[in-house]
Amino acid sequence: ADEGDRTEDILGMSASSAGASPASRPHPSNSPPISQIHAFLRDPQFKFSLAVFDTRRGHKEGEEYEKVLSFFPTSAALTIRTAIVGLAQAVASFSSSFSETDSDVKHMDTEHNKWCMVQCEPGVWLLMVLNRSWCGPCCSNEAVLGLLRSVYCLFVLLHGSMGRTLEQDPSGFALRRVLQPYIDEAGSRLQHAGSVDAAMLSNPLAMHRGLPLLSTPRPTFLSIQCLVNQLLIASAGGTRVVAGVMLSWHGLPLWSSLPLPDGEALHWLACRALLPAAGIIKDKRWRSGRGPAALLSASPLLDTLNASETLACPAQWGLVAAHTVAAAAAAAATSTSTLAWHPGASPGTPGPHTAATQAPPGSLAAAGPGPGPASSSSASSPAHRLQPTTPHLQPGSTPGSTPPPAAGYLVPRLRQPAAARDAHHGHDPGPLMMLQQQQQQQPVLPSARVWLKTSQEHCLLLPFYDGPLLVLLLLHDAPAASPDALVAVHEVLGRQCPPLVTALRSAVPSKAVWHHRGYRYRLTDDVLAVTRASPAKKVATLSSSTARLVSH
Repeated sequence: ADEGDRTEDILGMSASSAGASPASRPHPSNSPPISQIHAFLRDPQFKFSLAVFDTRRGHKEGEEYEKVLSFFPTSAALTIRTAIVGLAQAVASFSSSFSETDSDVKHMDTEHNKWCMVQCEPGVWLLMVLNRSWCGPCCSNEAVLGLLRSVYCLFVLLHGSMGRTLEQDPSGFALRRVLQPYIDEAGSRLQHAGSVDAAMLSNPLAMHRGLPLLSTPRPTFLSIQCLVNQLLIASAGGTRVVAGVMLSWHGLPLWSSLPLPDGEALHWLACRALLPAAGIIKDKRWRSGRGPAALLSASPLLDTLNASETLACPAQWGLVAAHTVAAAAAAAATSTSTLAWHPGASPGTPGPHTAATQAPPGSLAAAGPGPGPASSSSASSPAHRLQPTTPHLQPGSTPGSTPPPAAGYLVPRLRQPAAARDAHHGHDPGPLMMLQQQQQQQPVLPSARVWLKTSQEHCLLLPFYDGPLLVLLLLHDAPAASPDALVAVHEVLGRQCPPLVTALRSAVPSKAVWHHRGYRYRLTDDVLAVTRASPAKKVATLSSSTARLVSH
């Protein structure tokens, strides 16, 4: 490593055979020339590479590429991917021979690159190679490690354990199917300056673990606890509906009823996808502006197809106005028909199967414009769910011309899965039949199914926002949120959120929440798992020498 990137080139020749016996080493023709690896790592456009690999795979000659489960950038040739992963595995194997205990974290610094890898599950490693001139001298091993762990925790929240997926499908296709879009989104987000991930690498005082819990005055804190407790005891049919709650204000957590690992994963999902989708914070990768109007152009379908096919992408979340959900849930709970909302229709615009409902007093449905006049419907009419679209943006309109709903729900708007698309072309009738069965049982409100690592259970994620307030509701696992459950939850939100938003606006400053003049700091309370730090803009005023000392 001290001799510079020439070491990377030499080891890259045998990288794919790292950790394997001489008999299992690949043929030299399968390894890329030294010039190719050198050109890839020393390319002026090269910023970083991100990879996920499994050391238990690819031990046969000619199958070394099976180790690589995902790689970014996708433009890299397969031989180069295999060589980089093999080099990382060789470094891990070589360094473990000098240690009595095998560590799950490995680092290597060369003249031009920084290597960091962490074993997130048995045999499964996350690897990141950074260009030192791009990440800067303040990029520490702790920062890279914190970024890799956040990437893994968020993936487990959305898709579950990688090892369990590999057990169910030893070929690795099912895991690669969801992992590659997720890694593409993580890499795309990191490439843009100003993103949350890029700030973690360049800020020596960034918060890598714990929750940045926001302190509030005692009356406001009691209001927060009142909202959380009422949500936790909300019931439908004699059964409690909510399994966990997490609240945030302008992206800073106010309270979480979940264990720390699950709370951190939800916080990262909120920062990277939910808050930009709701317009609470901005994502510079998309058009300037607030809310989904900044995420979608005049052709929402085109931008959705170009976005990464993962719920970690803000463009894969749409908004449904709160009063629309309240009306649909109340209609479905009291009759056999539900409120139909066709793509492109405005919130509250009735479809051909609209049921007349009365919003409960004091709810968010009563605060906003209710549904239009009831139209004729019959019990035999098919039920429709609320479509996860951007209702305030019509074709041909200008993004941001109409503000998004002040309060509403965030719903997943992922496009049709690849299996169903293939079924439409006649490749396999099985998935199409399953898709038709699912369409016959459409829920009132689509929701994402997430995996809680601590309790080892699935839950339905139902994000609700009211201005800068974001409420993440985890409902007990079910095929879909029942109308009775939505009514019970919405009644609490409509009664408690408006006064809480008013109290938070007056109690919490809009800028520099934790800034103390003349100090640059990071404080971590290991007992409460709470962390606080100076704003990134204030840390940027440190001299280069001071920032380098702090980061190392």
